[in-house]
Amino acid sequence: MISYNMTENWKFSVKQKENAISYYHKNGVVGFHDLLNSDDLNSILNGITEAVNNGNIKFNSDKFEGYQNDIIFCHPILEKYVKNEQICNITRELMGMPIELQHAKVAVKPKKNKTIGGIKWHQDFPFFPHTNFDLIACSIHLDDEEIDSGPLKVIPKSHELGVLSHCIDGKFIYSCTDEKKIDESKSMVLKCNAGDVTFHHCLTLHSSEPKKNDRERRLIVFQYRAQDALQLSGAIWKSNGYQVEKNTSNGKVRFSDGLILENRGIDGRLFDIYGKLRPDEQKQKTSISYDG
Repeated sequence: MISYNMTENWKFSVKQKENAISYYHKNGVVGFHDLLNSDDLNSILNGITEAVNNGNIKFNSDKFEGYQNDIIFCHPILEKYVKNEQICNITRELMGMPIELQHAKVAVKPKKNKTIGGIKWHQDFPFFPHTNFDLIACSIHLDDEEIDSGPLKVIPKSHELGVLSHCIDGKFIYSCTDEKKIDESKSMVLKCNAGDVTFHHCLTLHSSEPKKNDRERRLIVFQYRAQDALQLSGAIWKSNGYQVEKNTSNGKVRFSDGLILENRGIDGRLFDIYGKLRPDEQKQKTSISYDG
């Protein structure tokens, strides 16, 4: 049986920002307990409730782990918070460069069903490969969590492993297949309170257990990226490239080896290498691995 690390050394105050940034770069994950206040939390919850009531958020949260993407267009409050100054400032400082949105979603482990919602170990990057690795997932936790809520688990420092395979026989399977690189003995549970905000690198291995209690576990996830990061494949949502601050990339794209691609496509958003990378088109799935 795996014994999970329950330390809260990963959770900081905004006043400890410099320590938090250092922790993130070392471990690939960090959290804040006071980035948002109770008014922020209530505003977000009211926005989600209104979006559900008016039919803009439509998943059935009684039956499965519900996801809905492009939530910033489901309610003005949700669009407001993807541009929240506190969140964007911290994300920019963690990344060290100007940012934009890659996608935004709400994820719910439902109240009634107690045995679903587990997510296997994976990295985010293979789901939507980019020209560089400057992507950060910002998760706003909307409920108090216990161990039986199925909270987020991470393996600190796993972002240093590089891109791991998520394929079997060339087929993308949505979880890491490089099992020798998954050391669960080093995993850490991010048991959050309502209003906590966590950040993890796109290469940080993370997972969650199925929920086993009778309470909801709700998250809003804003996946930010560097403005000069170009998505190469995977699902392209309407919110892809949404500007949360002034774009200063000048249409240039940065590759992990330092090469610059001058053309970023029409209107500076997407370089359409597949011909049909659009939210309503068939989604591309791929995984990229590197040696060394």
